[in-house]
Amino acid sequence: MMTAEFWVAVAFLIFAGIVWKVGGFGIMTKGLDGRAKRVRHELDEAKRLREEAAAVLADYKRRRTEAEREAEAIVAGAREEAQRAAEEGHQRLNDFVARRTKAAETKIAQAEAQAQAQVRAAAA
Repeated sequence: MMTAEFWVAVAFLIFAGIVWKVGGFGIMTKGLDGRAKRVRHELDEAKRLREEAAAVLADYKRRRTEAEREAEAIVAGAREEAQRAAEEGHQRLNDFVARRTKAAETKIAQAEAQAQAQVRAAAA
């Protein structure tokens, strides 16, 4: 019964009794409670920051999607406008060629008529 383990247990009980009597457990528990409150506060702050970051990310994704849709609409409008301009240009070119062809045919017909008139005049 007088082993080293026995004396260690007795010394521990005496130490615990002194600490209990002096109020050391209260100081230790207050310190631990304070630390627990700080950790809880830090966790709450981290959770709030995480939620805020998630909201910012969601807003960024929404804005990016809107911007992509707007860019697609702009590109589609530009393509339609280019197609209309090309069709209009082709139509104008076709009209111009038709007018020039008709004018050339008219000049040819006049030249033929004039040539026939000159031939008749020369033959008469």
